[in-house]
Amino acid sequence: MSEKKQGEGYALLKEIIHEITDDRNTTTVQGDFFVEASVDGKSVFSGTVRCYFGIDHHNGRISVYWEEAGFPNYKTAGLFGQMSTNYQELKRLNGGVLRIIGTSPEYIVHINYMS
Repeated sequence: MSEKKQGEGYALLKEIIHEITDDRNTTTVQGDFFVEASVDGKSVFSGTVRCYFGIDHHNGRISVYWEEAGFPNYKTAGLFGQMSTNYQELKRLNGGVLRIIGTSPEYIVHINYMS
């Protein structure tokens, strides 16, 4: 992924952390959020999952704790437990939704962080 897209994803994740916490100095947040995921255009998950968002000097990280939500086969389904602004594309959708787009396989994860 291009450095520009990495930087845009990092800045977006930083903004979202600040929106959730209402604290410009916070670099991490964790909570239970409504998540929808699809792989190769097919829905594979919809439900509430504990997620972690964090930023450091060069990278933004998102962890989705699929197993805790009763989805232990998330890897077989084509999803990842950890995602990064260096490898996945992040976009903000209306209504407080973060869209994470990945490849190999093609997957999309929507996290409703304002629910």
